[in-house]
Amino acid sequence: LPRLRRVPPRLVRALSDGEVGMLLAAPDLATFVGLRDHLIIATLYQCGLRAGELVNLQVGSVRLDGTLLVQGKGQRERLVPFGAGWYGLFETYLRGRASLRAGKKAALFLTQQGHPLRDARSVWVIVNRYARRALGLGCGYAHLSATTGGKPWSGHYPHLLRASFATELVRNGCNLVAVSQMLGHADLSTTARYIGVDLGDLRRATAHHPRAVVAGEG
Repeated sequence: LPRLRRVPPRLVRALSDGEVGMLLAAPDLATFVGLRDHLIIATLYQCGLRAGELVNLQVGSVRLDGTLLVQGKGQRERLVPFGAGWYGLFETYLRGRASLRAGKKAALFLTQQGHPLRDARSVWVIVNRYARRALGLGCGYAHLSATTGGKPWSGHYPHLLRASFATELVRNGCNLVAVSQMLGHADLSTTARYIGVDLGDLRRATAHHPRAVVAGEG
């Protein structure tokens, strides 16, 4: 490659409010599997979890102080807040979960047979199935793109929900540091790239703060 070649910026993709609404409306809430899948989609979108983090959630991960205890990459734990609406879904799901006779299984999300979801791939398959149904051709293009990359099962939609979570928070004025903590990123620059924020622009914006001091100017 030529030296000093500029790498094109990463295209940031996120779902619109309408697309998220159609995705949430796709599962049949009259069935246990539909209710579980609805809660999975809602958790990915409202808490910004990775698919693997969601699979590792246990019933005890839901804390009474309104936060989820999430185990992220490198076994690092973090707390992510959830809303009252999510907790209502969680309580309804727990009643259905209890009817499966899951015994002492601690995993939050179970199959119809009462077994824990196998791995992150299970989450990708579940969410992409509803995305194909609700979002049509857009999902088909994403599925084709994933297949040509050598991972036909991977898809995009669980991670798009995570990106949509972060993008929506920033759009509504949430501090980038707080977003980074909720996403479980070790470096703020990772969060900036993830949602298409230019840290240089942020630094220039803070120069307008009345108490701001520019480095190198005394």
